[in-house]
Amino acid sequence: MKLHFKYFFAFVLIQALSVHIFAANGDDITVNVTKSGSYQIAGYMNVHTTTFDFSITISGDDQTTYSSGEYLPYVIFNGGTAGLINDNTSWSVLDATPSTITFSITDDNIEASSGWPGNGGTVDFQVRFRDTNAANSIYEDVILAGSASSLTIDQDYPYYPLHEPDGNEFTKNSNFQIYTDETTDSLRALWSGDDGSSQAEVISQSIDIGWNTITGGITLTEGVTYSLNVQIFDNAHNRHSATHSSIGVDLTDPAITSITSSENAGTYNIDDVIDYKITFNDYVIPTGGSLTATFNTNNTATATTSSDNV
Repeated sequence: MKLHFKYFFAFVLIQALSVHIFAANGDDITVNVTKSGSYQIAGYMNVHTTTFDFSITISGDDQTTYSSGEYLPYVIFNGGTAGLINDNTSWSVLDATPSTITFSITDDNIEASSGWPGNGGTVDFQVRFRDTNAANSIYEDVILAGSASSLTIDQDYPYYPLHEPDGNEFTKNSNFQIYTDETTDSLRALWSGDDGSSQAEVISQSIDIGWNTITGGITLTEGVTYSLNVQIFDNAHNRHSATHSSIGVDLTDPAITSITSSENAGTYNIDDVIDYKITFNDYVIPTGGSLTATFNTNNTATATTSSDNV
């Protein structure tokens, strides 16, 4: 009786060991996920994300374990439980000797999946593998581009009006003014001239909420009419664009061509009013302060009125 017990124990131990050795551990499976679409930045899922591209490599013992097996991708929202992805709920068959598998999932299907958290939430993925008998299976974590642990969802466009220079105005440099409704990290300015020229610059700086004057580094040519296109990027690289056209360049200072008065020549007392007219060779827009005239007696007088455009 005692010998029979030892034999039975040994048999159970051998069976247990054999199951442990045959169990899949996924050490030879790697899953990489990258985003496609323009204006991507690591760690974010933004409005420019179009697809998630999966690349799976299988080698070693796992090629044998999952020969002709199946795989199925899952999505994880806000660090919760892995769930099925909309329109991607069917298992896909692996080759007899699986090595490299690539496939893509649209961002629309991610957003249509159950539990989608929207802006401020997070997105991550897993891929489940199982053998032909479904006896061995494993959930394999993915490696996200940029080594991010998950993707933060930010799909809000930054809003801004491009203020100065407005269309049909003149400027003397490539500076411009914008208003933003969220903190941004960079912008791109493109000046296109009617002479066929095109000059662009990327300005990387933190831009606060509110009005901001941006100092441009592009040299404009007098006599050329430009259109200005500005693309602004928030911290998730969502992009917004605005364009102003018919911007002229005037680098020449205005000059006074004449000063006249309808008053008669003579002697005037203190507090007498003397009307005089100043003519410029160009339109002048007062930028603040008062217009001061100096007379040949070395006395000065300050103009009390002026028009918006002289």
